[in-house]
Amino acid sequence: MDWDDYRYFAALAEAGSVRGAANELGVNASTVTRRLESLETALGVSLFKRTGRGLNITTEGVEVAQRLDEVAKQLRILEASVKGRDSRLAGQIKLSVPDVFGVHFLLADLVPFIQMYSEIQLDLVPGAQVLALGKDDLDVQISVTDNPPDWLVGRPLGQLSLGVYGTAEYVASIQAGERAGADIDWVGWDQRGEIGLVYQQIKTKSFAEASEQVRVGHAEMQRAALRAGMGIGILPSFVGEQDELLQSVPDVEGASPNVWLLTHPSARAVRRIQLLLEFLRDVFANRQAQIFVTS
Repeated sequence: MDWDDYRYFAALAEAGSVRGAANELGVNASTVTRRLESLETALGVSLFKRTGRGLNITTEGVEVAQRLDEVAKQLRILEASVKGRDSRLAGQIKLSVPDVFGVHFLLADLVPFIQMYSEIQLDLVPGAQVLALGKDDLDVQISVTDNPPDWLVGRPLGQLSLGVYGTAEYVASIQAGERAGADIDWVGWDQRGEIGLVYQQIKTKSFAEASEQVRVGHAEMQRAALRAGMGIGILPSFVGEQDELLQSVPDVEGASPNVWLLTHPSARAVRRIQLLLEFLRDVFANRQAQIFVTS
């Protein structure tokens, strides 16, 4: 069923002539005629009689026009019922957050939001689960990437500042020259993708010969391995600098891909999602110096 054919028929029934319908719709007269013929073929009846003076609507045409008027009324009722519903500050928002953000600052920073908008339900999805979800299963997504999905819209917030960390004792042994080359233990990153590539580049540049006996695939597990004295490894600076047991290796740093705040184009007009996006932008802006690379 081509609903557009009915739109052309309705305009033709209202105007009473092909030219009048064409003017109303802003199309060529031949397009109106073609659409009418398409609808008549689909229905198997003639909706207008062709005469030398123009078109006369048939009994079947009158019936179709009446039914269309009933449908139009129902659509207006539906529109009045639904219109503006998404402007209410209530409903569900499914938000994807990288675990390391949630654990170290974002969950705490979201407390004022959920207190202010008590009828909004936040469903938090760990970033690791995003790939298992469909395109339409998330409302807002925070992603660390330089290649955001093309079905989402948003803006980059900045590049995460990265550093190499270990216990104070371990870092001191490197600085003192007690550990060098293959004697340095490197806690590697057991994940493919953009972040894994950046981590490998930092290792290759500064600790190419370090032995990599331990690899992890989660930032908090990596932090735990470094705290346990397993060696040195990369952490976001806002994680490493907050840990009293860890110390950064001087003069070794890097930057991750951009952090993106993303949403679906169709969701941008939903008021509760607009509010969350604005709130999240403020959260990251207030922590700019702590989280991101600054020039």
